[in-house]
Amino acid sequence: MTDERLSIRDLTVRFDRTVAVDHVDLDLPAGSVTAVLGPSGCGKSTLLRAIAGLERPASGSVSYAGRDLAEDARGGQSIVRGRSDLPSWS
Repeated sequence: MTDERLSIRDLTVRFDRTVAVDHVDLDLPAGSVTAVLGPSGCGKSTLLRAIAGLERPASGSVSYAGRDLAEDARGGQSIVRGRSDLPSWS
């Protein structure tokens, strides 16, 4: 059986010398709802962009069901390429 969870391990995102996301570890089971809270400029959007493959992680891994999504982002691919890649919420 496939482990359908989003797993983030030691994720770091940098912009030049500025560390925006610093060694984040997180496990989110499939079907769960999670909120990311914090003050302005703390890295919330950068974390979500890295998970979506829109920012390249400096280190760490983002995986879903065993597939390393951060590696795809390092190769220049984003997870969401267009509207058709998004789930239908209606």
